[in-house]
Amino acid sequence: MIKKPPTWPKRISIYGKVNQRFWDRLDREFPGWDSSKYFLTIPGDAISKIDIDRNFWMDRVHSIPIAPERAKEFDIIDPNEIVTTRRSVTIQYVYPLSKEVNLTYKNKQGFTRALLFKCIQRGYLSIYDAYGGHKKYGIWGHGIKDLVLEGVHINSRGRIFLQIGS
Repeated sequence: MIKKPPTWPKRISIYGKVNQRFWDRLDREFPGWDSSKYFLTIPGDAISKIDIDRNFWMDRVHSIPIAPERAKEFDIIDPNEIVTTRRSVTIQYVYPLSKEVNLTYKNKQGFTRALLFKCIQRGYLSIYDAYGGHKKYGIWGHGIKDLVLEGVHINSRGRIFLQIGS
């Protein structure tokens, strides 16, 4: 009997592009910054090096901050495209946690990129806002402002695996 190879989870791309709020914050936080420099280092930001070529950054960014105050500086590309028609998905949260957390979300019409990002964001907010969250979930090393969504994978059962950077 021949065994079927395992099916790899499908990758869902949730990319964003920097909007004007991002550049306004840059101008506020770093007045007089020299745009002739190729890279600008921003301490503590979701993006540690920013290519000053605004046209490049307006095109596509491969990670979107989880924290709402940073996420609003990015526009998700094709936000209304349905990425799964499943009515229920379970998102697995593992980073930066010592204990795995699984949260289920339901939507009768399936999930668009924007809705899926909101669910991911809501889950992290509930983990970080939970009373005793650091002990309960074993949050270590990073605040929510450090976290960025780098990748999303969904398997055939609607289980979502996240690639989170910091």
